[in-house]
Amino acid sequence: MSILEQTVTLEEMLAARDTRAARQSALLARFGCPLLCLTMNIPGPVKVPEGAERAFHLALERIDRALEDLGAKVLHRETHVEKTGCEALYAVQTKAEDLKERMTRLEDEDDLGRLLDLDVLTAEGRKLSRPTPRTCLLCSRQAQLCARSRTHTVEELSERVRAILMEVGS
Repeated sequence: MSILEQTVTLEEMLAARDTRAARQSALLARFGCPLLCLTMNIPGPVKVPEGAERAFHLALERIDRALEDLGAKVLHRETHVEKTGCEALYAVQTKAEDLKERMTRLEDEDDLGRLLDLDVLTAEGRKLSRPTPRTCLLCSRQAQLCARSRTHTVEELSERVRAILMEVGS
């Protein structure tokens, strides 16, 4: 059965988060270097809408180029495409702060970047924060404020995400 357009439950999303955390812990123990974790910001109960896999693969290409430009050595790369979403984990030999700075620029680069969540963990497992908050997909406010106050409906956000995925796919 295709994972495309399948709905997921909160329990499935929480289980996926736990699985990702376990994978991260295992990679930190194995490689002892910073980790890069890519997930996609897809609102609503469908985490792999039409176009999401294509956008994910384009994101992987961008990340690979950015890592090469940074002079970072990738020790391990794994990808997972499940109904709970697309994700990738990289173990990278480079300075975690430089990696976070470069990934933040990638997130802010264009509409595709807006759909990417690029987390960087230090070799000790500490998550680095963005230097500046993200803006909302639909307005100029800080994304966290809109999310917390539910300024926009899931349908409005999903519609914008689908439009971006269609743009990326064309």
